[in-house]
Amino acid sequence: MENRITEENLDVLDVLGPKTDECESLSELTSPYLLNYIKNGQHEEVKEIILKIDFEGYSNKLAGVDLLHVKYAGYGLVTLASSVASLGGLPKVEARKLNQAFLLNEANFQSAKDVLVYVSRICYTLAKKVYENKFAQIQTPIVFHAANYINENIEHKILNAKVAKHTNCSVQYLNKLFKEELGLTVAQYIIREKINYSKTLIASGSVDTGDLYKRLSFCSQSHFTQTFKKQVGLTPTQFKRKIINENKVK
Repeated sequence: MENRITEENLDVLDVLGPKTDECESLSELTSPYLLNYIKNGQHEEVKEIILKIDFEGYSNKLAGVDLLHVKYAGYGLVTLASSVASLGGLPKVEARKLNQAFLLNEANFQSAKDVLVYVSRICYTLAKKVYENKFAQIQTPIVFHAANYINENIEHKILNAKVAKHTNCSVQYLNKLFKEELGLTVAQYIIREKINYSKTLIASGSVDTGDLYKRLSFCSQSHFTQTFKKQVGLTPTQFKRKIINENKVK
């Protein structure tokens, strides 16, 4: 059996690789904590997890597994991590580049350890890119910490007072800094980020549009729909239809 991933054999195997006990151990690299850190762009936390991974131990567990199977499992994890990064706002084109990078480099993987190390590096790179994408335009430390807090809690109800308390300043002063740096009040930034996140969820097909208002802690579906249409120019349903039509054209 050829030890390479090709277009032919990629099509006939599940993207997450064989469901063997040995390859299931790879899934520890995609713990909910790690995936959430990637989505939020918390690259330092991702680095901490990676530094604690026993790569030699994993390699020993996978010693009896065909290397091609390990590569499939690794590619599946990269695909999952890329999808999570897209949910965090990273453009899909950027995320897919790292998928391609895995395929371009997989011929150089001579052991399970090589695969695991490369997957870990991609996870860190994805988290760093999400971080840069979210906060590239922010220079003021207080605004940065506030924006980071908002994005980490994007699915919860976020009050201006809570954000201000997190940054140890008044709501008035925080609004002033946000307006100067981003041209938005704190409340407007929260709405923008929630709607951007909802657009990503709709595009991914991971949630029903009727459940989005609950997912994002809006008081009602009608309020969410009105807010979405004001920001996007379309209702969530219309936006979903637009995405589906665009994908058909592609």
